Amino acid sequence: MQEISNKTLALLLFVAIVASLFSLFVSLNKITSLREFSGITGFVTPNATANVTINAIASMYFSDNSIDFGGGYVNGTVCEISTLGENSPNGLNGNAGGCYNFSVVQQGFVLENTGSANLSVQLMSNKNAEDFIGHASAVFEWNVTQGEASSCLNATGTTINLPWINISGAPFEAVDKATSQAEAKVICQNFQYVDASDTLNISINISIPQGAPAGAKTAEITAIGTTFVG
Repeated sequence: MQEISNKTLALLLFVAIVASLFSLFVSLNKITSLREFSGITGFVTPNATANVTINAIASMYFSDNSIDFGGGYVNGTVCEISTLGENSPNGLNGNAGGCYNFSVVQQGFVLENTGSANLSVQLMSNKNAEDFIGHASAVFEWNVTQGEASSCLNATGTTINLPWINISGAPFEAVDKATSQAEAKVICQNFQYVDASDTLNISINISIPQGAPAGAKTAEITAIGTTFVG
């Protein structure tokens, strides 16, 4: 058997190396093509997303929703009863100035914002003064103050400076014949919902003239709240 010369062996080795390099080049080219096609890389970058949506809730209610002056009679020209007691417009209470046997009430309605949105609040009654008391000279009024500091803000967001929220330039807003029973009055432009500042006091003042018809008298007061948009 003829022996293979060293030159032939070297040539065969060279051919084998070239073939190996060519095969390696082809393999790397296929891997690159596969990576570009499938998106496979040598780096891992996982992402996660957490989402939550918080909805604002418009809600309010009267925590104190009943006022009862009891039964009594008028002995004089007029009897004025008020939840403000001696702080009422004429400084009268349930048993003075012509009022006899009526109960003294020192607390009016308390309106609380129980939601998670600031509200614009309107107030209305189903009866005016004459319909409520039954006499043309009767007076039926309300007064609104902040139950807690900064409960009611102006539309600009600044705290109301006066202790009273005056309506029509008077300390009380009259519900009289000149006003439609269905007409609501804005009592607070921006009623806050934060727990420490979310209550309004609504005081009531009633003047009963002598000659008003006897009988139980009832009127409803309704608060209407819409989400405040500043």
